[in-house]
Amino acid sequence: MFTRYLSTGRKVLLASILAGLSIALIAGGLQFMLLQKERKARFDTIIGDLHSYLVDYFYDLHNTINSLQPLTLNNCEDVAAELTSRAAFSVNVRAYVLVKDGIAFCSSATGPMDTPLTDLVSEIDTNKDLDIAILPETPMMPDKPAIALWIRSPLLDGRGIFTTINHGGSTPPGKTTLPASR
Repeated sequence: MFTRYLSTGRKVLLASILAGLSIALIAGGLQFMLLQKERKARFDTIIGDLHSYLVDYFYDLHNTINSLQPLTLNNCEDVAAELTSRAAFSVNVRAYVLVKDGIAFCSSATGPMDTPLTDLVSEIDTNKDLDIAILPETPMMPDKPAIALWIRSPLLDGRGIFTTINHGGSTPPGKTTLPASR
């Protein structure tokens, strides 16, 4: 019925427009699918690289902490320089804290101390061989989140090392960490 009122020229124009729109939609859909596939591959690569980095980072950190475990046998005054030096050359470590019987007695950041570990971070369970928590801030860096890591001494009961690790930054109040939409 529609075609009866259209001239041949209009029929050709209408068919051309419909064909063009169909081809454009198909081409656009294929391009979208290809871009999604490339994007997924890039994200998979990024996630794989991040996973490898974190595995390597925490492996190295665990080895460093284990090498520091014997320092829990000494007085803080005798080991503070070594502790501070190790923290200075450990990537993203804020502080190493030596702990004996639940008391933090030496920090790479502040030196000698006598503070129950639960006062520093109540989320850490020192009965576990390894425990981790996220802190909203630390005393030396307020408003800057950190990761708290506890590793109990494998050889010495009641001893271990508590470590704070930079989280990567904080977000000012009222700001979002998501990128602005374009």
